[in-house]
Amino acid sequence: MLRSLVGSEMCIRDSINAEYGAWKGCGMSFALLLPLLLCADHGSSAGLRNDPIVGTHTRYLDGVWQATARDKHTGAVALQIESHVPGDIISDLQLAGKLADPYYELVWKNSSLWHQLEWSFSTDIDLAHTEQYGLLVFDGVKMGASVRVNGNATGWVMTDQFLRYNWSLGAGMLVPGERNRLEVIFDHPTVDGRWMACTGGWDWGPISDSFEGPDHSFSYGIWKSVYLLGVPASQPAIKHMVAQSFYNADLPRVPLQEGHHAGFTLNITLHLWAEASSLSPVSARGTWPGDWPSPPTTIQIPAGESSVTLTLTVPSPRISLWWPVGAGSQPMYEVQAWVGDVSATRRIGFRTVAMVTGNDTDTAWRDQAGSQGGSGDHGIVFRVNGAAMMLRGANMIPMDNMEGRYSPSAHAQLVRSAVDGNMNVLRVWGGGVFLPDAFYDTADEVGMLVYHDMMYSTTTQSHIPHGSEQERQEIVHNVRRLSHHPSIFVWNACNECGGQGLYASFVMTAVAEQDWSRPIWPSCPSSGWSAGIQPLTGLPSGLPLHTLSKSTGIEAHGPYFNGNGWPAVNQAPANKLLVRDPHLPVQIDNGTLRGVQFRNVFGSEFGASVFSSFESMAPTLASQHWGVHGGEPKANCSTGDPSNSFWKVCSAVGENSPNPMAQRNYPCDDLIYGYFGIGQDLDATGEFPFKRQLYQCMVGQALSLKSDIEQRRNMNQFGLLTWQLNEIWPTGGWGSLEYGTVGWTPGQVLGGRWKPLHYLLKSSLYADVMATCGAGAACYVVNDGVKAVDAVVEISAISLRNSSTKPICSHTAQLPAGPGAIEYFTCPEFGALLPSKEIIFSSVVRGNSGGTLSEHTILAHTPANLTIPSDARVEMEVTGSAAATEFPVTVALSTDKVAVFVVLTTLAQGRFQENMFVLLPGVSKVVGFVPFEKFDEQEFRQTLRLEHLGMYM
Repeated sequence: MLRSLVGSEMCIRDSINAEYGAWKGCGMSFALLLPLLLCADHGSSAGLRNDPIVGTHTRYLDGVWQATARDKHTGAVALQIESHVPGDIISDLQLAGKLADPYYELVWKNSSLWHQLEWSFSTDIDLAHTEQYGLLVFDGVKMGASVRVNGNATGWVMTDQFLRYNWSLGAGMLVPGERNRLEVIFDHPTVDGRWMACTGGWDWGPISDSFEGPDHSFSYGIWKSVYLLGVPASQPAIKHMVAQSFYNADLPRVPLQEGHHAGFTLNITLHLWAEASSLSPVSARGTWPGDWPSPPTTIQIPAGESSVTLTLTVPSPRISLWWPVGAGSQPMYEVQAWVGDVSATRRIGFRTVAMVTGNDTDTAWRDQAGSQGGSGDHGIVFRVNGAAMMLRGANMIPMDNMEGRYSPSAHAQLVRSAVDGNMNVLRVWGGGVFLPDAFYDTADEVGMLVYHDMMYSTTTQSHIPHGSEQERQEIVHNVRRLSHHPSIFVWNACNECGGQGLYASFVMTAVAEQDWSRPIWPSCPSSGWSAGIQPLTGLPSGLPLHTLSKSTGIEAHGPYFNGNGWPAVNQAPANKLLVRDPHLPVQIDNGTLRGVQFRNVFGSEFGASVFSSFESMAPTLASQHWGVHGGEPKANCSTGDPSNSFWKVCSAVGENSPNPMAQRNYPCDDLIYGYFGIGQDLDATGEFPFKRQLYQCMVGQALSLKSDIEQRRNMNQFGLLTWQLNEIWPTGGWGSLEYGTVGWTPGQVLGGRWKPLHYLLKSSLYADVMATCGAGAACYVVNDGVKAVDAVVEISAISLRNSSTKPICSHTAQLPAGPGAIEYFTCPEFGALLPSKEIIFSSVVRGNSGGTLSEHTILAHTPANLTIPSDARVEMEVTGSAAATEFPVTVALSTDKVAVFVVLTTLAQGRFQENMFVLLPGVSKVVGFVPFEKFDEQEFRQTLRLEHLGMYM
């Protein structure tokens, strides 16, 4: 057992082999270069590979290739290294030891190795005499590349990161019995191409100094699989298998009952390619009980592209419904389809989805809406299997700017962490990428709903639609690739684009042509459609799409609490300090009408910028820069960025050294000063000051959004999506989860270490049932779950002076099924104690069985205005579990005085059972640790540390 006293700081040691320069927080320096064997497993592509084109035989070319850099003017070879497919050039340079970790200090700003040279990637393919292949397939290439086979130019060019490219291999292109060479040359400018809009920029990622036209650029490479496909002349290939289910009645407005509903019709469309026309049998079957393969039907399949649709009838007694997490289970079924001698399989779930923008509890509106073709202005409520849902979640950005760092396990763990944080929806944001299969597969398995943008944003002209044939193919490919996933519940055109013009007539028209099974939406945010959808459901009607020109306010972005007060590449407002109102105590309006029958709002983005933990950020900085102001003079950040004037270009002043913290997105001065007082020393550097600053920053974010969400839970909002879920690099951003890629930059946790905010989302803010009290002694208890609840609310006062706890009011509520079931009550003694600077409060909601439904701490004042004990002595005792339990280790905690907002942190892979809690003397508290992949108990014991408010006041 580990026993320690928290008063002096505990050392932090990375588990990296000391041979390569291990780091810790007690004086040792960080290694700049990572060993090749330490990095992510490039040999395993499971979860990263898309469903392939299916032929009679497939040969993947993934693995180690050779990368060659040439002078762009002379063609002379400048450098040769190993490259990896899937991968990217910057990750390859790091693996080859030619580049330090790009996220260390300002390494990513020096783009000479990847931007000023022309790179090509090549591999040799030894073919047996009997090997024959008809197609060469690239699942994804970023950005602007041409292809050579055996030294011969093919004319094949790839300029769309999101499009799968496949080409027919003509006679003699590959020679059986010989060694053949495949080469991909990044020699085509991408000004007219398509790639991830946040590449090398945005207000939560590294802003590069390299450009393609008006846009920032960064890494590139063959970021998805490459393979050869055998397709005999007599056998069609299956390019896509699209399985979409349709309910056999009008979509319900009350929850469906298992086994007692209308059942489904499953349409299975096979998109085919054939070298020559042929007669081929086609059939399909599902794995639900009592389903047998449909009788094979022989059809004439033409040469080239074609499609065939098969239909299966699925009676309700044979299946169970797929439900979002918290509303039911997530049964998945396999469906398989054959054409000739080849087959494809998809995993599906049966569920209905309606996007309701009118008051569908009103018979008059339903009757009127049936004859119209546009959205209502009542609000946005999603019904899944007829049940109205309160959607609580976040916006997801890409997990990395370097696709070579992608891993299936990180994407899967990120989704699980979202679920464990009481989220039931994630939005795939339109400035990023269509994500790896591991993300969608995990969302299906755990019941995470996915609000999915097409990959368009409005930063520059490069990332808006132009209506090209290549863009149409990109949309078609990705909708066909993904539409079998039950987790995806709505398609949306873009991020903050308005949804008019080509977004409606081109982007969403192409989406609707491919998928009639789920709602479509013009933009995030949007007021909806004037024509082209079914008003009761949001499903495509088949008529031309037109966007509403007036604003109805039914979907909203903001407010955003942007960091400010210190010059950096991101600041809002610029060049001044704006300490925002902390909204304490929370304002509660007991006159709010809640329920789907009342006008409502869907909040699809709101948030507060924030840094990450010391464990995550310290490995990216030299120790002399450990401080939120970087230990260097202020930079000059007055010039607008060429691609977006909202971002700034920062440069050193005079002979000063560059300040790396000026490049790490938003400062945190406003949050720290606002919650902890204007006297906080943010210029201080070193391990202890940096830990203090980062703790205060993250707790400040948590408190800021706690007030925001508690107010929103009192309003009639049925969508709460924070901006944002995750970080794209180990530094600043807006996420509740830290950067989640492991094996590259030391100090990271798979899928992202939980920040304090994420723990608050789990404990109360996103719980189905929660209660709080605010100004004027007004309180509420709300049920946004799908089941009725009998709840008991207990409000207690905690004295910061003598550490005593006193129950001050109790309220019993019988809450019907949500969303929007709310009861208001008053707590007079809470109101009487509000002025006190020596009191904090707790709210606990218990169910009728006695189990805790939610709990949290209520502040009436900022920490700066409370008399927080600074001398609390907290003891920790770590105990391992020999038995196979949920928690391989637990931490027993005790204190002699009240310790407010205790935060536990470790380098070990996993998360704590709870965090950011209040610890009381005489009360035993044991916190379990939930392990992630590659959890190491010794690492946990060696790197565990504890912080609380009193340490830093």
